Parts: sequence; C-alpha cells; structure tokens
Amino acid sequence: MILTLLVNNLNLLASDKNPSEVLLLNWSVGYAGQLSETPKEWYPATVPGAVQLDMAKGLNYGTYYFSENWKEYLWMENEFFTYRTSFNKPIVGENQKCFFFSKGIDYEFEVWLNGTKLFHQEGMFSPVRIDLTPKLLDKNELFVKIYPIPKTQREPADRSQASQSVKPAVSYGWDWHPRLVPSGIWDETDVVVRQSSEITNVESDYTLDADLNSASLITSLKGENLDQCRYELTISDAKGRAVLKNEGKLIQEYPSNISFRKVQLAMNEGAWDTPKDFPKSRSIPPVKLEINGRKIFGKGTNWVNPEIFPGIITRERYNELLDRAKEANFNILRVWGGGIINKDSFYELCDEKGILVWQEFPLACNNYEGTPHYLKILEQESESIIKRPKVHPSLALWCGGSEALKRMCALWEIEPAINICTVCCYQKMAFFCKKCSKKYAKTCEDFDDYAKMPIVNSPRTGECEYSGGSIDKARDWVYKMPKSI
Repeated sequence: MILTLLVNNLNLLASDKNPSEVLLLNWSVGYAGQLSETPKEWYPATVPGAVQLDMAKGLNYGTYYFSENWKEYLWMENEFFTYRTSFNKPIVGENQKCFFFSKGIDYEFEVWLNGTKLFHQEGMFSPVRIDLTPKLLDKNELFVKIYPIPKTQREPADRSQASQSVKPAVSYGWDWHPRLVPSGIWDETDVVVRQSSEITNVESDYTLDADLNSASLITSLKGENLDQCRYELTISDAKGRAVLKNEGKLIQEYPSNISFRKVQLAMNEGAWDTPKDFPKSRSIPPVKLEINGRKIFGKGTNWVNPEIFPGIITRERYNELLDRAKEANFNILRVWGGGIINKDSFYELCDEKGILVWQEFPLACNNYEGTPHYLKILEQESESIIKRPKVHPSLALWCGGSEALKRMCALWEIEPAINICTVCCYQKMAFFCKKCSKKYAKTCEDFDDYAKMPIVNSPRTGECEYSGGSIDKARDWVYKMPKSI
C-alpha cells in the first residue's frame, strides 16, 4: 500500500510562555421531567460515558446487554438529564483564559455556569469551546443539561424516529442491535486553563502533479488572539526528520498528519460491458482502489459501533478490534452510515496499521425529509464530521450514506440530505481547480477528484447524483426543494 505519511507540526510563537492546566472534575448526574427543574437526586457520573450507564449503576439495574434488561432503560429516553460539577477558581495568568471544552455531547444540550446559561447546541459531533473566564467566581458550579432523545413521532418506536436528527439510526433499534439510544457526554470533556493566544484548527491541503512527483501544499489555521504571534511550520517525514522548520519561542504545538496520495475507484477492463451470454444481468464493478498508481483489491468488512454506548469506547478497544481485522488480512473498513462517527483514536490506529477507511455520513435506511431545520443541523454536523478523519492518511473514500436513495435501492428519497453532505465534502475537503489551482473550484467538471469526491450512496448505481453547476447554487437548490420530492 502506497501511503506517504508526513507529520505536520504548526507551532505558535510569542514572547512568553505559561503552562496549560487541566482541572480535575468530579461529575454527578440527575434527571427531571422539565428543563427548568432541578434533579431531586444525584448519582456519580463517568465522563465520558452515558447517562443511561450512570443511572443503571446508581439504581442497580441489570447489565444492558444481558437478556432483555435493555427494556429497563427505555424510560430514560424522555427525561431531562443534568450533569453537575464544581471547582474552585483556577489561577488564570495575564495571558491566559479558562475554557470549557468538549469533543462531543449527545445530543441537544445547554451549558450553564453559576446560574447563567452560556451555550446551547443541537448535534453530537460538533465540538464545544466556551470561554468561562468572565463568569468565574471563587466557587463555581457547572451544569450540562441534556434534552430528551430526539424523536420525530411517538410511534412507531423504531429507526424512523431518527429521521430528523443527526444521530446514529442503529441505536433506535436494528435487527442486530437493541433499542438503546445513548445520551450524555460521550467524548473528551474538560475545564482547562490555556493561553489566550491559541490555535484552534489547522488544515493542510494539496494538489499532486500527474506523475506524483511533486505537490503544491497550502496550510491554513484558525485561532484566537493571534495578532502578536508568529507561526512555525515544521514538516517531518515518518521518521521525524525535519523537512522544513523555522525557529522561535514555543507556546503551543499543534501536531497533525498529512499524506500525499491520489485515490480513485478502479475498474477492470471490460467490467461494464454487457455480458454476451446468459444470464444478461448487470455487470458488477470490482471492489478495487488505485492509490498513487497502484491498484489494490479491497478486502474488508463493515465497521459498526464497537460498543452500544460510544462514550465507553477506548483506544484499547479500537486497537483490539483493528488487530483482528489486520489478522484477517483486511485492508479497508467501511464505516457504516447507521453508526457513529468514530473517535480520533480509531483513525490514528488505522493510520498506524495501514487500514483504509471508507467513511459514510450518519444517514441510513430512513426517510430523511429535507426540512430547513434538519438540513441546517446536518450541514453543521457534516462540517464537524469531515474534520475528524480529514487529516488522516487512512481516509480513502467518502460516502453519503447507506441504502438511502429510492431510485437506487427502492427505499427512500433523501436527495436534500445527501446533497448537503456532498456539498460539505466539496468545500471542506478542499478541491482545487485543475486549470488554475484555486481552492474550492465552482464547477464539478473542474474538480481534482482524488480521495475527496464523495460517492452518493452505498450501494451505488450511478443514479440520483447532483452533477454540474455552482456549489452555491447546489446549496440554494437543496434548501429550496420541496419537503417531498
């Protein structure tokens, strides 16, 4: 497998340096029937985790995966849960701030500090970063209030209830999965003291020449209070040898990976020809990829949730399962659209083990009606979803979802949702115009379509794709479409 792995470190340089501090927090959780109500009882909580697991432990419920114990958990879907923690005012230096940071809270929630509402969000994949500094007291109480599980209707109680939320449909019940819909803080979450000057995101994009001998690299960053800072970009090879480096005083290091590769689906000669003999069924393309000019037969499987509750998935659990995949000689995993978007450690381990990732958006086997509110949340979440695997060399293919287009697989029409994901891929995966090398080319025929062009749906027959025209017009077209097509 040809994957050239480079380590890309962007360092922030300034005149002083103060260490960061992560506060040690003890969390508890309780529930109430209304958002405005205070829980009457509190139970110890594990963060990251799930409110169901904390309540089950506090109420001595049976293990959720044994027999039909899962039914004991169903009442929790309709309650408001509140996480609570307290901390003393930390020492915040002259050039520092205190932040609440979370990589994932499921699903709709509010963040409160000392009786003041600071933040509201719908969406479990978009990270949260809140400056707490102006609201800090000597003694501080922090609440994260979780709304009930989103449902489009009360009945039937099945995956159709997930058709207006960007949550994994599998948790609403599948033929192999019990109905247990996770809720709560599911990814890394902390209160931290950091520099007020801070890099919050780094993206490196590139174009390869036809011979795969050289690349044009563009690195961009986002951050706060960066006016008085300088930046140091260090590009190193896989062995840590510096390719490019400047010198200065370090106050923050932001490591990231980039791999220079061109990935495309490959066809054997004559694969689409009509068979001369019976049966005259449609020819099926082989599962084969071409990576930097080398053709590789795809040997893999579907990847679903490693745990029912994603909050308890650890790097060790990922490593155990990915080792099994490697022992089976798999070289690609299709991250199924009915499940979660995995934690960062999943993609890191796929990079290390040389396993390619076919990444789907969380759309599967549902009628995702293109209402304005749903499409707005889907676009927000898609942009955050793309950022997770984008920097990883293992990412080989984007896919809109699983079994989700009526004319393709006799299920449902969800073109507005699929097209929002497609538009986000075009914009966030940084396509370049072949003619002028400008980022975010406007017409589909100008895209340099390596490892970044999403296929619309799985299974795919080539139908129902948005083709041609302006990306801006594509978004307008999606939002102006009628609710049913």
